Amino acid sequence: MSLFIVLAIMAGATAQGRRFRVYSVATILTLLVFGALAGRDAPRLEAGEPTPWLGVMERINIYAYLLWMAALAVSLTRGQTCGRSRLSQWGRRLVLGRCGRSANA
Repeated sequence: MSLFIVLAIMAGATAQGRRFRVYSVATILTLLVFGALAGRDAPRLEAGEPTPWLGVMERINIYAYLLWMAALAVSLTRGQTCGRSRLSQWGRRLVLGRCGRSANA
């Protein structure tokens, strides 16, 4: 697990409301627990012994992070309105163009 992933989740958690912050903390805890469980199998992996659940633990780690990214994208998209947005004025212009129309339209 990368320190930058945890920092990104912490930064994203501050951008949304309380529910998303709780979800972000749960995601960080999931990453820490399953990262520790995967790290526990490192000596067995190095010794060439079987590690049947290592792949499952690694997949839980990456899917938890990807699910968090999708939830962040959905929450940012839902928070957008024509006159008022959770995005900055620059971000709203970049994503929406003018008043809900795409920038390329």
